[in-house]
Amino acid sequence: MRRTTTRVLAIAAVTALVLLVAAPAFAHEERTIGGGRFHVEVGWATEPVYGGYPNAVQVLLHDKNDKPILDLGDTLKVDVSSGGKTRSLSFEAAFEPGGDGTPGDYRASLIPTRPGTYAFRVNGTIKGVKIDETFTCSDKTFGRSDRRTERSPGGLDQVREGRRVARQDARLRGDWSRCDRVDRRGGRQRPAPEGVALSGTCVAPSSRSSSPARG
Repeated sequence: MRRTTTRVLAIAAVTALVLLVAAPAFAHEERTIGGGRFHVEVGWATEPVYGGYPNAVQVLLHDKNDKPILDLGDTLKVDVSSGGKTRSLSFEAAFEPGGDGTPGDYRASLIPTRPGTYAFRVNGTIKGVKIDETFTCSDKTFGRSDRRTERSPGGLDQVREGRRVARQDARLRGDWSRCDRVDRRGGRQRPAPEGVALSGTCVAPSSRSSSPARG
């Protein structure tokens, strides 16, 4: 029993380490806008960015005192441009006031379909202040979209691997729970499950929208 416990703990430790190392990079462009009234961070909600997978334009919005803006409403939108085409999207709050999520986190859902450079023109008003700012992906801001999903690090292979890790982890927890039950008739523990070597990567959650736009 002690040997099985050690094995399970070792598996959990290795899995946590792999998930940490394989986590994707996260980059946004920071800017003060609205005549110094607001501070924003703009970029992709999930990076690296791969064509055909749900993503979102993310805006982290605070006032000049670094307090999150909680009541943006529908006054701000983003024009997403790539490959000579532009699509206008609305932002939605990705948090619940006093509940889940990060206050001031707003997202416009989409599925990037073109590889290369994307530009986000954030425009409208924030608390009555006119806003018109353009953010373009680069090596110093946020990432470009990559078409080569299956061959790229963090692409389809790692998405599948991440799902496999989640399934096996759930199965292992269920087996461990069952092996802890004492067979009252025999007065002995049931055999513990055999350990399963796990590896994988983090899969960042997609946006809340059920039908993201394609762009």
